[in-house]
Amino acid sequence: MSLTGTGAIKRKPKVDVTGFTTYIKELKDEIDSDTSIKAKTKINLNTLLNKLGDFNATNIYKEYLKIVDKTTNISSKYSILQRFSSISKKTKLGNILTVANKNYIQNEIKKYNDLINEERAKRMPNTKTKANKVEWKDLDELVGKLHGMDKLVLALYIYQPPMRADYNSVRIIDDDAEIDNDKENYYNVETNQFTILEFKNCEKFEPIVFFADDRVAKIISKSLKETPRKYLIYPYVTGKKSLINDNVSPNYLSHRISQITKENLTHTNADGQVVGKDIGINQLRKYFVAENNLDTISHAEVAENAKRMCHTIKTAQDNYYKHF
Repeated sequence: MSLTGTGAIKRKPKVDVTGFTTYIKELKDEIDSDTSIKAKTKINLNTLLNKLGDFNATNIYKEYLKIVDKTTNISSKYSILQRFSSISKKTKLGNILTVANKNYIQNEIKKYNDLINEERAKRMPNTKTKANKVEWKDLDELVGKLHGMDKLVLALYIYQPPMRADYNSVRIIDDDAEIDNDKENYYNVETNQFTILEFKNCEKFEPIVFFADDRVAKIISKSLKETPRKYLIYPYVTGKKSLINDNVSPNYLSHRISQITKENLTHTNADGQVVGKDIGINQLRKYFVAENNLDTISHAEVAENAKRMCHTIKTAQDNYYKHF
């Protein structure tokens, strides 16, 4: 896998642990050597440990609470609490926390989770969201009008339950025996099956395995015949043949989808100007739920879609569906 070029995955530089206490270094080593922890989760846990670098076993809990207290954003507080809890479960940190400490952390996590949900319930669509509003049938029709890689990229999100930007590194395989690590995702051209192992909340969900929609499978087959390559999506808008076997970053994929919609869907703004609709992945996911919710399809279908999209039915109904 190429680590250079426009479409390459960007790796974070190694953190200089000079000045870190021996205790923190040992916790970081435990996290890094634990093969059961996903790569993205390791980054998140180590990010918190970097902030705790000067602490030791006698003061880490007390100083950690100070960090939470100094953090003003509710979502950030929630994330810090979640990460500290995870570190305590995965390392020897858990040995120094009392039952009261652990209960306090869990109660705080629940408190901030409830506050986040209350805030989401009050949230109204912003001006951009209102301006970008589009009917699902218009998106479906757009896929039919597109060609090449743009058609493939948008079809992945319109013809089947839209994931996040997890198609950025989907390796093409002929046999499931070629699945050799859980840091990438895969598409089997013989079975038309996706195996999604690396995604945002992979620690909470089982690997996502599903067959591509028939229309998507046909588009993929045609695309691979026209342009044989290693990954499903490559940095095609650069026009550089040297990048044909590179994957892309999640940001690349997200920006490309926004660009596709801006170039092909328009609306008239308050100044009377005709401008493109900038519709991102998250908004596509909301539109999909608005079209496929408990009011329109069966509970079993909603549950299956939620599983594919890596959220709960409650999240779909309360947060995605409300204003769309």
